[in-house]
Order: sequence, then structure tokens, then C-alpha cells
Amino acid sequence: MIRKTLLSALLAGACSYSVTALAALPTPLNDYQAVKSALSIGKPVTMVTTFDRCEGQRDGKPRSLKMIGGLQIASFLIPDDKYIVFSDYHQRLSDKEGAPQVEFTRYKIMPDNHLLIETKRYPTTASFPGEQQEKVFSPVSWNCKIGSGAQFFTAP
Repeated sequence: MIRKTLLSALLAGACSYSVTALAALPTPLNDYQAVKSALSIGKPVTMVTTFDRCEGQRDGKPRSLKMIGGLQIASFLIPDDKYIVFSDYHQRLSDKEGAPQVEFTRYKIMPDNHLLIETKRYPTTASFPGEQQEKVFSPVSWNCKIGSGAQFFTAP
């Protein structure tokens, strides 16, 4: 009798833990409308980009990059219901010289379920005229399909 009670208690605890763990998993947002709905009611949305599943371009040439990145959408705009736009910037060191740079990235989620990404980098000093800054780093753009290269999640 004690064995049955102990076994029942262990099984109940394991089931309860499994249900709690499943409830804590993030909810995927599989299209533009789902992302828009979540953002519009104030839910926190996380984006994860797998760049080798996206079409990249730099200087008119295809670009491939094996890298995964992510961020939480802190602020956004939806102009005239045409797309969802948000941005990010951070300081970094250049790959070759280790010189300080600032990287700006704009993200546009399109109603056709694609994410468009455009990245530009600039030196942190103001010693370069605008034309020279463009030559320091050519802009890179990415086109990612939602659900493949671009994934969006919200907490339950």
C-alpha cells in the first residue's frame, strides 16, 4: 500500500513538472499577422535569425554567413499597416584592424512573411566625411523567410 502511494505521488509530481515545463516554452509566431498581433497588445517578442537560411547581398553580390543572432523587439513602428519596422545599434570592433565602429541595423517584417535586414557600419570618430564612411563598410542586406531564416517567439 505504501509502495502504491509513493509511486502515485512520484508519477503525479513528474506529470506536474512536465506540464509546467511545457507551459513555459515560448510560443512561435509563424507569420506577419501573428507578430503584429503580439506586438500590438504589448507582448514581448524575441527574434532569432539564422543567416545561412537567408539570402544575403553586399555590393550586388550574393553573401552567405553561418551565424545565428537574436534580439528582443524593444520598440517598433507599423506605418500605415505596410510593414513592421524596428532597429538596433551597437558598438563593435572591425574585423581587420580592431578599430571601433558603430553598427546600425534596420529590420522590416513584411506582410508577405519575409524579414528584410539592412546593416551599415561607421567609424566611431567623426573624422571621416560622409562619403568616406560609406567606403569603410559596404551595406549588407538580408531577405529571410519567417519560419525559416527568421523566427519570432513570445512568452506564454
